[in-house]
Amino acid sequence: LFDAMHHTPEVTRLELASVYNEVSNPQGAIGELKEGLNDPQSPLQIRTTLESIYEKTGDFADLEKFYQDTLEKYPQSYFWYCRAGLFYLNQNNFKKAQEFLLKSWDFSIQQNKPDLGVLVPYLESLYKDNQYDKIFSFSSDLIDSPAAPIVYAFMGQAQFKLNQQDEANSSFDKALQKAGPNDRIQNLILEKMLDTVGAEAIEKWYQKQISEDPKSFPAYLMAYQLAQKQEQYNKAIEFLDQCIEILGKEHPGWATLAIKKGNALISAYIKTGDGDYLNRSIVLFESILEKQPENPSLLNNLAYLLIDNDQKIDTALAYARKALLNNPGNSVFLDTYAYGLCKTGQYQEAQRDLLRAIQINEVSQVPIPWDMYKHLGMAYEGLGNYKQALEAYQKALEASTDAPEKNKQQLQQKIK
Repeated sequence: LFDAMHHTPEVTRLELASVYNEVSNPQGAIGELKEGLNDPQSPLQIRTTLESIYEKTGDFADLEKFYQDTLEKYPQSYFWYCRAGLFYLNQNNFKKAQEFLLKSWDFSIQQNKPDLGVLVPYLESLYKDNQYDKIFSFSSDLIDSPAAPIVYAFMGQAQFKLNQQDEANSSFDKALQKAGPNDRIQNLILEKMLDTVGAEAIEKWYQKQISEDPKSFPAYLMAYQLAQKQEQYNKAIEFLDQCIEILGKEHPGWATLAIKKGNALISAYIKTGDGDYLNRSIVLFESILEKQPENPSLLNNLAYLLIDNDQKIDTALAYARKALLNNPGNSVFLDTYAYGLCKTGQYQEAQRDLLRAIQINEVSQVPIPWDMYKHLGMAYEGLGNYKQALEAYQKALEASTDAPEKNKQQLQQKIK
């Protein structure tokens, strides 16, 4: 058996590593993956899986050696310089983080693939290291580039730290102006402003923008982001309605905004228990599906919403099945479909699909969501396998850090 292992395809090596990892033998997994790295054609996933196992075991000396060896093999890889830089940033080794992240940025520029995602951790490492002058000097070359909103946000944060309140407000204002309707960058700026000048400054900004231009899409989008962050869901929905009205239903971005609104409605339902929010979200998602009937993520998400709330289960299963047919290897889609099978008493099929979904995540080194374990517990319980059901519910509870309190209580009841 062990001789055979050394001649297995690389995909099988990943599966073997998953088995070793599952039975709490990370060294076996590491050995199998390191052997796979000897193949010059080994896929990237072998290297990233090995990285993930080192992270989980907390073997930081070996992880550091892994990055050194990787960068010797790929000396101009901005991806791996970034990964190494993030490692040092998480270790609070800011000087090393700056060294590797700056190299990552420089290589991405040289290869004509400027990676703005590297800038955030690099500037974060400078900020945490109190290197404010370096933030200003580095940012000065980028204020007229696509990176402008990012660097202005960090400049504002540094200026606030230096008690330069007016300059900080000015930098944040420029960051927001440059960000435009980019909600991901807006969210970064939002976090920096909440950490420094506060929510009032954000409100003043978008109110001023709206007073000057009642159809300012970026202003309403930022207003939505702040309200959503503060769990003021009715306000968030109102601001999204303004965004949707400005764009119009025929705009390509309409569906994205409508999905955000649907999610805000669901958040309001979870917070209040008011079924009207749930019904409105279902109607909205169904209207989006009419425009995008082949969208697998939308099919899956609507199916899950219906199944989780015992609404139109047969229709939900049809949606989930359609999503799964488009991507049969998607563990999230498998989980949703299996959840629907549980609700219709098809426990054997549900168990099969859930075990497969869990295996997909294990092989890919993707964390297993708490509700996937919960659904597996439901399948085992429906089959009368109560010991296995209890184990699955226990795993669900252990993984439920970010789950709503109501769900945690339900799992605790199952385990009693």
